[in-house]
Amino acid sequence: LALGKMSRSTYYYQLKRLAKPDKYSEVKEQIKKIFEHNKGRYGYRRVHVILRQQGMTLNHKTTQRLMASMKLQGKQSRNKYRMTLLSPEIIHAIIAGTLEKDIGIEQLKQAMPLMWDDQKKMFDIE
Repeated sequence: LALGKMSRSTYYYQLKRLAKPDKYSEVKEQIKKIFEHNKGRYGYRRVHVILRQQGMTLNHKTTQRLMASMKLQGKQSRNKYRMTLLSPEIIHAIIAGTLEKDIGIEQLKQAMPLMWDDQKKMFDIE
């Protein structure tokens, strides 16, 4: 007690607390099963919904805290390239496969002209 400089009551409280079994051990096992079954794609929100469906009543913040303590975090989605700025003719040509130039993600990453006429010239579409 003298080394840690803590009161006697705190020492015995912590000692007693360590001896208690984990009250969330079953929930943690279930969270781990759900997380692994879904290949790590589910975050705490989806895991919480599944726990609720299985009949476990638990606060969403508790689910979040338990997943954080177990170092479980859902995979983040990668960047999606928006094609909404492309001319409709180019989109139809990509879908139909009639685009003469081979267009890939690398070309979509480049600075694309906003004017549709300039885009058509870039991809040789009349």
